Amino acid sequence: MIELAENTDGAFQKWERMLYQSMNLLVPPQHLADQFGVSRRTLERQFRTNFGFSPNKLYQFAQIRHARSLLTSNSEALSHIALACGYFDQAHFTHSFSDFALETPLQYRKRKLSQIYN
Repeated sequence: MIELAENTDGAFQKWERMLYQSMNLLVPPQHLADQFGVSRRTLERQFRTNFGFSPNKLYQFAQIRHARSLLTSNSEALSHIALACGYFDQAHFTHSFSDFALETPLQYRKRKLSQIYN
């Protein structure tokens, strides 16, 4: 997503801080809009215009990225990882993760850990 955003014109420079903050700090789109003093609709419009994706898609990407990191770095229960990544419950987390990664969080964890230890 960052590469797509970097290929845009000067608009990337203007929205760069917002993009990185949203992606790295798991800031939900509404909080991001409030923090930068723009409406939620303006945020959505600017992201679509300048980067080609919505702030929600970026937030989902950040959640999955954070979840992948947690799944391979500790042995926390999936429910704890779900909450740490901003999901309401484990079922929501599992469904979203499966849609994005094409495998469940547990399958992902087992596959990655088997690669590390083999």
